[in-house]
Amino acid sequence: MDDWLPDAHPTAQTPKQDIVLCEVLAKTVLKFRGLTARTLVEELTTVPTVSAIAATAMHTLVKQISILRSPQGGWNKTSEPTPETLNPYLSDEVHEVLESLGQSTHLSPFLAPSSQPFLTLLESLISPLLWSVARNSYPIMQLIEGVRVCVGQPEQWVPGILRLAVILNITTPQVQCECDLVTLRTPSPRMDRTLQVQAELDDFLSVTSNADSSSGWIDHQLTAIADLLQTIPALKDLQQGLAADILLPGWDWQVGKIQLKLDFEFLPQSLQESGLNQREYLNLVEAELVEEIDSKTCVNHSDWAHPLTQISVTAIPDPSFIAAAIVRLATNHEDYAQFALQQAFTQPLHRIQHAEQISPEKRAIAVINEAYRLSNLTYSSVGNSFCLLQPELLMDELIPKLLWHITRSAYSTANWIGGLTYQLLQPKSDWVLGTLRLLAVLEVAAGDTPWFIDLGSGRFVTRDSWQPPLGAISKSSTQAPILLQTLADQLIQNLQSTAPEIGQMMDGMAVEWLTTEQDWQPGYLQLHLGLEFIPQSFYNQAS
Repeated sequence: MDDWLPDAHPTAQTPKQDIVLCEVLAKTVLKFRGLTARTLVEELTTVPTVSAIAATAMHTLVKQISILRSPQGGWNKTSEPTPETLNPYLSDEVHEVLESLGQSTHLSPFLAPSSQPFLTLLESLISPLLWSVARNSYPIMQLIEGVRVCVGQPEQWVPGILRLAVILNITTPQVQCECDLVTLRTPSPRMDRTLQVQAELDDFLSVTSNADSSSGWIDHQLTAIADLLQTIPALKDLQQGLAADILLPGWDWQVGKIQLKLDFEFLPQSLQESGLNQREYLNLVEAELVEEIDSKTCVNHSDWAHPLTQISVTAIPDPSFIAAAIVRLATNHEDYAQFALQQAFTQPLHRIQHAEQISPEKRAIAVINEAYRLSNLTYSSVGNSFCLLQPELLMDELIPKLLWHITRSAYSTANWIGGLTYQLLQPKSDWVLGTLRLLAVLEVAAGDTPWFIDLGSGRFVTRDSWQPPLGAISKSSTQAPILLQTLADQLIQNLQSTAPEIGQMMDGMAVEWLTTEQDWQPGYLQLHLGLEFIPQSFYNQAS
């Protein structure tokens, strides 16, 4: 084993006291002070929004900056325009943006300051925190799940899995400990920062577009990720550290600090070959990964499933198609481009709108700064944009990225994709306990026969498998009985409002396919949404 490896990967056996420690931390009670009536969990899971008027005004400003910076704009080519030098030429557009933001800057009672302390279990922060981090960027989500790379130095490379560890640090006068929120274990030793990273694929995964995989890549990426998370107020506060009263089981109340940290962890292939289960170890973020399910494990589902959940798994017509086909939009979809840019505008406008008191001049410069940055983006480089705006995309990249776009739209949507505990009542049947989940099915037409892919599981399903039966009623511990169709309609409406670019896909879109065996061929994609109920008996018999 190379000398640098002990510092580059976790040990195969985690000490028992570390696992117990993390179990204790999960039951730890936190009491924050100085927060608004909106709890920390709500701050982490609330998606920023701005009015359509503000987004339109910002779009106009961005276009005007692009015109001024272009050769046609008459700008002196010997000097690069800056936000300060552009300011005199953009006063009208900036005024429109500020005026549109000012129309909705009042504080609602929900956001009014509160002196009441906020109590929470530490474990209740884990899922919202991971979701808030992962939704910021698709590369961040992939890094949290883990990517295949080679790590080392020239002529001394070791293959394995590189993952981004999201760590919560707790410090009190008597306790100092850290917990990896994905593995729920003590984080592994820090990676050697001088190591180089090489991807197995040509399209190297990077949060920043100007970083290479040479020495210093690790620190560069961690800095870029931390800077990106700084744009989210709750994550910014957690990175700086939040003061809290902390009650660990068996201890008295202590004054301490809760802090979010990030680091990279490397799992060498040698550990994978020794029998360490990679999926167990990584415990990948729920609802963010398309799991590959062997069709052999699905064949007999209908033998034990409730009538509602009889799953018909269709054979894959051409398995190589999913791995190798390239897809692109058949026409220029300006509507989808506008949705993508509006998503890019939302976070900076929300940040300016809710910034602390600053002078009008500084606020104007802040608007120009954000617009100037956005003017450098293309539709395909907007990290949070609709994935099909990329000129070309591999089919096996489209599926997980589309799932990420759906789950990032709202924390509740991510939970529904993962599944919630519900009871179901169908006519001529009894109440059945099980898991109710939002079923997102992508219809892929490439030839005469369409395929239907469940994005949440990766399995192929039959047409209309997402349609709930008439008259079925569902209820949970937090929701009164409701018609399943009504619940499905509500969830679909919410998704269409929070992610209009995804909602538009439900209408279908013309695409073109390219495979190794044929040139570009016409086809289409369409997203279908519904509900799937899996009885508890299904899991019992499966185990």
